[in-house]
Amino acid sequence: MASNSISDKAIAKLTAATLHDLDSVDVASSQEYVLFLIRGLPWFYRIPFRSAAIFAELSPLPFRLRRLSSLDDANCEQFVRTILGKAPFFPALHRLVRTFALMDCADRLTSAKLNRD
Repeated sequence: MASNSISDKAIAKLTAATLHDLDSVDVASSQEYVLFLIRGLPWFYRIPFRSAAIFAELSPLPFRLRRLSSLDDANCEQFVRTILGKAPFFPALHRLVRTFALMDCADRLTSAKLNRD
């Protein structure tokens, strides 16, 4: 997965943290799908979400001395639940990423089930 910007890295990490409990999911392709959908949003949605993603990427620095993209999935999920759930705009970004990631997961599971039958 080629993440070009800080916001892309944060969105990809949030996608991985959302799907880390599900073993049967290809996280890399889900990250690409979520990034593709967010890049396709109109500019008046995309700019606030990218700004929130940059804030989310840099927010663990004072607490963990690392950026969000360098945390492992379990620590990232814990950080999201405890600290960033109260930050402005971040719950909307997290819900959007989680919705897109779970939508992709459901599509892949459904297509895998149909291919077996």
